[in-house]
Amino acid sequence: LTGGTGSYNLRTGPGTNYNKLGTATSGTAVEVVCTSVTRSTTGSTSRWARIQGGEFNTWISAGFVSYGSGSATPPDCDSSGAPQIASGLRGDDYPLRTAN
Repeated sequence: LTGGTGSYNLRTGPGTNYNKLGTATSGTAVEVVCTSVTRSTTGSTSRWARIQGGEFNTWISAGFVSYGSGSATPPDCDSSGAPQIASGLRGDDYPLRTAN
C-alpha cells in the first residue's frame, strides 16, 4: 500500500457504502486480484481494488495501492468480485499484481 504513515479502510465491497472490516497500514504488501469502477449517487466514479494477502481478502480504494515497475495490469472484476477472464484463457493465465 502507498507510502506514508496512514492506515486505510478495508471494506466488504467496492465502495464507501460497504461495511468496514478493518484497516491496513501503509507499506503492507498485498496482491490485487482485480479492480472495479463504481459510481456514487452523485455521479462521481472511483476505482476499487480487490486485494488479498495475509489475513486480507477484501476491498480498498485503488488510490492507496502502488505497483512495482513491470507489474502486470490486473483484470477488471465481474459483478461478483471475481476477475473477468477473456475468452480462451484460464483464470491462472492472469498473474496477480503484487502491490505494496
